[in-house]
Amino acid sequence: MFTLGDATNPLPVTLTSFAAVAQGPNALLTWTTAQELNNAGFEVQVSTDGTTFSKLAFVAAASPNSSEVRTYQYRDATANKQGTRYYRLRQLDVDGKESLFAPQSLTFGGALAASVKGYPNPFASEINLALQTVAAGQATVSVLDGVGRQVRSWQPMLAAGASNLVLSDLASLPHGLYVVQVRYQDGQTQRLKVVKQ
Repeated sequence: MFTLGDATNPLPVTLTSFAAVAQGPNALLTWTTAQELNNAGFEVQVSTDGTTFSKLAFVAAASPNSSEVRTYQYRDATANKQGTRYYRLRQLDVDGKESLFAPQSLTFGGALAASVKGYPNPFASEINLALQTVAAGQATVSVLDGVGRQVRSWQPMLAAGASNLVLSDLASLPHGLYVVQVRYQDGQTQRLKVVKQ
């Protein structure tokens, strides 16, 4: 069971299973209910970070009230899925009340960026970044100091495949350990430790 209820506040929906299975580039979501009271249906939600969810689709209830086992399906055929996707069900009552069910996750095509390398390391005034990405798009590249504060930032457009960036204006940074963080549009993040000499 995925939610809690009691004798005076029965659950509007008793969800007995919820699964996400990869089928090639698609995700097949399947869930089963044992009981439904005043159920309008289910909003299928998706997230790339497990925190911020957006609506993918709405699947209407087979009937608002049921004591029979019912199985529902939804196929996420969104193109170019990369990295981990989290799927969640938001159940809606006919009177507007709602319940959220625990998310399931799937990973597609590995990480968004196949690799990120930086040289020279240690560096003096600039770092050359070599990135291998799957999809084109804008990224945020940050240099963080030893306590995680951002000391430099760039927002380059990256092409799919190999990209080379020069992070300049680093000569004035104090000596020590830094982290180069590359964050992509879908929230995927890669980090590289570097040393300022």
